[in-house]
Amino acid sequence: MLSSGLGICFIKARNNGLPGMRLKDRQTCPIVEAAFVRILSNLAFSARAVPLTQALRVLTENLKHPHHQFWPDDISVTETLAKQQQWIVGHKQVTDAYLLGLAMHHRGKLATTDQRILGVLGETSRERLHVELIQ
Repeated sequence: MLSSGLGICFIKARNNGLPGMRLKDRQTCPIVEAAFVRILSNLAFSARAVPLTQALRVLTENLKHPHHQFWPDDISVTETLAKQQQWIVGHKQVTDAYLLGLAMHHRGKLATTDQRILGVLGETSRERLHVELIQ
């Protein structure tokens, strides 16, 4: 899966509405891009890991997708975490909380394969509307 597309990214509907979002636009940020390269080139993650130079080439090709948009990290960690501290229970949620906050800041969704993020969000939290689980 990772060689053909980013496994973790952001998505944003063209109509700027959250309900019924489809994977029309794809956004990445520096954290997502670095994680992609790290995972794709990590033998501990997969026996099919590739050399770093190849991982960077795959990332570069993904970023050329016509529906890709780069999101800079234009909201601070302190601002993001301050808005989400009620559900952060430990250090392992810090990056997820930041990425979710960045998605919310850009009126998008965090697209992830990690179902654990929903487990720490309250059933009725507005943050859940900004998470899209992908298979």
